[in-house]
Amino acid sequence: MTVTRVALLALIVALGSRADANPFWSRGKGKNDSQVRQLVTTLRTEPDEKRRRTAVADLRDAEPRTQSDVVPALIAALQRDPAAQVRADAAEVLGGYRTVFPLAGAALETAAEVDPAPVVRDMAKQALWEYHLLGYRSSRGSDGFLGQTPEPPVAARPQPRPVAVLQPPTPAVLPARVELPPLPRVVPPTTVSAYRPPTADELPTPAPTGVRVVFTTAPPVRLNLTEEPPLAQK
Repeated sequence: MTVTRVALLALIVALGSRADANPFWSRGKGKNDSQVRQLVTTLRTEPDEKRRRTAVADLRDAEPRTQSDVVPALIAALQRDPAAQVRADAAEVLGGYRTVFPLAGAALETAAEVDPAPVVRDMAKQALWEYHLLGYRSSRGSDGFLGQTPEPPVAARPQPRPVAVLQPPTPAVLPARVELPPLPRVVPPTTVSAYRPPTADELPTPAPTGVRVVFTTAPPVRLNLTEEPPLAQK
């Protein structure tokens, strides 16, 4: 037996002892149909808050499974009654029934979320906990707990990774025969001329130098110079 089951059994035993010790939790002799109709009318039309609270407390002794007006009247009081104590009492009475009503569970969830009075929100959460013990399953949460998200699904087994098969590269397909363009035809010379050295006239004239030598047969030119005088005698 797990720790959670032990805690639930202890809570159920505590609730049973609370019902035996507290007459507010105990079930009375029950209400007949005419009494239930009168209490429902008082709860819906009575302007006095104390009388409406008394009507809600008397509806604890009603049988909601056979008297069909009880649960709708309590849900209407939980949703629309102007007094916060009346709404809190209606939530407590709905949670005290030993029968789960889905409409009542939805109304308790809404009151636990959006009701402006803290006492109503706390009483609605307590009633939802008691509904959970009776097997209520919320459509907005997991296992009837308001705001609790469901457990994530079990992870699937990992699939084997595909093995990549490397394909060899496809060789390039070459043509069987490659046609090349024809090469140009080289024609050898038919005759070869003999070498002849150039003549003197064909040689290039050398460039003049700085000194020019002239050859001639004429007598040399006598320069007009005076003779040196003779030496004096002793």
